[in-house]
Amino acid sequence: MYIIDSKALAVKLKEGTLSQKEVFQYLLANTIIAAIQIQWLSVYGSNVASIVSKFLVLLYIIILCIGTIVFFRTNQKCDCKSFVERYICISFPIQIRLILINIFCQLLYIIISQFIRPYKIVFMSINALFILLPLIIAVYFYYVIHTYLRYVCNVSN
Repeated sequence: MYIIDSKALAVKLKEGTLSQKEVFQYLLANTIIAAIQIQWLSVYGSNVASIVSKFLVLLYIIILCIGTIVFFRTNQKCDCKSFVERYICISFPIQIRLILINIFCQLLYIIISQFIRPYKIVFMSINALFILLPLIIAVYFYYVIHTYLRYVCNVSN
């Protein structure tokens, strides 16, 4: 895997000698970097640096890695072709739906929190649910794209 030498990577791409496994490694690395950046902004942008938030960032990254690996392995069972194309194409409409669901949940949270703020225990429970929302969405995302890939590939497991 070329980390700094873009020229050598470009040569491999041009020659068509980059394997699907190598492409997978680049996608996984990009996924990890994106997850770190997104979580870094959300956690540290709000000045929250607790042990719990750091654990949630780590858990989110683990979910993304496992989900991407499972998707790759299912594609390997199929025909070992078009991994990135399938990943990108299948995930796009699902991501749009999940963004809309997330927006709805955030709006719902704002509305509900205004009414239950006096009830501390209920409010804390709702807060915990919304702290876990990105993890729940990530797990659901990989479940759905894996389901669609199995359909595309006619793979049962």
